[in-house]
Amino acid sequence: MVRLWDTSEFKPLTDFAAHDRAITCLAFSPNGAWLASGSEDKSVAVWDLASGKEQCRCSNHTRGVTGLAFSRDSRRLASASKDWTVMKLWDVPTGEEAITLRGPVGDVLSVAFSPDGRQIAAGAMDTSAVTVWEVETPRKMRQARAAKEALAWHERDAATTEQNRQWSLAVYI
Repeated sequence: MVRLWDTSEFKPLTDFAAHDRAITCLAFSPNGAWLASGSEDKSVAVWDLASGKEQCRCSNHTRGVTGLAFSRDSRRLASASKDWTVMKLWDVPTGEEAITLRGPVGDVLSVAFSPDGRQIAAGAMDTSAVTVWEVETPRKMRQARAAKEALAWHERDAATTEQNRQWSLAVYI
């Protein structure tokens, strides 16, 4: 079960009966409308925070879900898994699978969108590889032996133009 808390008084607000097995990851959408949960039951549940009802259930993974990340516009949700698909991108309002990114990366533990939403990175456990893809094509852009558990993007120079923005990718090693 997932419990949402009011932190000002530390009182429970809502419980979400989310999954049949252990919950392994959670993510709030940037627009504040949704909460996603991933589980060892191979599924992702997306909850509408205003109504407390399940918005959609995404369940095409063949092994447990290990990481979640929303795109900046909250329209897409990325889910990582130990099923060697690397990750899946879901259309949040409908729960339909939009893209499956594949590659010889291994069991993926972490996933993160770039701040502009055009790229996505995945960190694999067994190969210690970080792979970055273009989201819309989906074309693998680069891969490096660097990480396995945590990723975060940062815009290096906010004064750059849209065409030549530079990003940093922080990696837990």
